[in-house]
Amino acid sequence: MTQNKKKEIIFFDELAEKKHEFSALSEKCFERLFSELSKSLIKKPKNIKILDLGCGTGNFTKKLSLLSDQIYGCDISPKSIERAKYLYPKIKFSVQDIKKLSFENNSFDVIIFSGVLHHFNNLYEPLKEAKRILKKDGLIFSYDPNLKNPFFWLYRRKNSLFYSKKGVTENEEPLKQKEIENMMKLHNFNNIDIYAISNMPMKSIGDKKLSFLILFYNYADYLLNIVPFIRNSIGSFLITKGQK
Repeated sequence: MTQNKKKEIIFFDELAEKKHEFSALSEKCFERLFSELSKSLIKKPKNIKILDLGCGTGNFTKKLSLLSDQIYGCDISPKSIERAKYLYPKIKFSVQDIKKLSFENNSFDVIIFSGVLHHFNNLYEPLKEAKRILKKDGLIFSYDPNLKNPFFWLYRRKNSLFYSKKGVTENEEPLKQKEIENMMKLHNFNNIDIYAISNMPMKSIGDKKLSFLILFYNYADYLLNIVPFIRNSIGSFLITKGQK
């Protein structure tokens, strides 16, 4: 099945209009993600050029301003970008297709996939395009739900008996670590590092009937984070890092 871009646009346009700054992830999640990203930028020069792909209304993009004045954000949803521009006018936002970006080759020091790779049934094209516009030795960083995580395996895996399509598009499905690793290697990225993290509390899960599960999920995810050798395998989100 190929990605249905039209449905992606409709889905996130509606969310942007209704929720304005919609994200199922809490502010604590974005702080954690920012920390994971920052670990790989210690040796980078100041005022690096950063691109946030799948930026939505800018929930994570806004934090990147702490790292540089050259921050760009792209999303396929016009309404999301409209809202992002209103909220964060100093950031350069634009409506773009991740598979066919308007930027020149070797343009960015850091490229981030903000929870968007799991919207593609084939990672080849988005990663190929990211490598094209990434500078030599530039960093690629992504975060996505982990298929090995019990919650995502039961609730967001399409062939699960407990699968719910509420709160997600038909294109979404959690990713496997090996799936990402193989595609990163295919594109000859260097210093590939893929690992799982937890203690990523959710604000909502899409299905109001199951909203009572949020507290259970958040507590279980917190406990999972305490045991590193378990967390590294079945943690809720996969972090991917690599260099061109």
